[in-house]
Amino acid sequence: METASFLIWALVIGAIAAFAIGSMTQAYVGKGSLAIVFSEPIPLPTVLSTVNPEAATQFQQSCDAFCSRNYREVSDRLSAVTQQEPTFAEAYHNRGRAIANLRQDREAAALLVKAGDLYLQQENPTGYEQVKQDLQTLKADRTRQA
Repeated sequence: METASFLIWALVIGAIAAFAIGSMTQAYVGKGSLAIVFSEPIPLPTVLSTVNPEAATQFQQSCDAFCSRNYREVSDRLSAVTQQEPTFAEAYHNRGRAIANLRQDREAAALLVKAGDLYLQQENPTGYEQVKQDLQTLKADRTRQA
């Protein structure tokens, strides 16, 4: 009888563990827990004289992934872009938007602030104002969910 009880408990615990591992894997690899705060990416700027072509291509591919709601891919692509082009404000801006949609608010806010700083350095008041609106939208969305 003890062997049967042990096997039943082992199966129950194994099933729970498999479910938990499957859920965590889906959350990490899949779309995870999403809160669509920002539905559109910031478009590729028309003047790209200082951005290398590879970074511009990666940026455009990240915009396509954003529209497909694959925010983890957006984050990964834009992380590579910002390593190549550390002053590419729109890359930080879109990465912040994607991370916000993945419910990682602190990291999203830090990326948006970085984008805002770069917009100011580049004398781009339109981009800076958009960042301010995005931060207010993020704050309002999280306040509403709380």
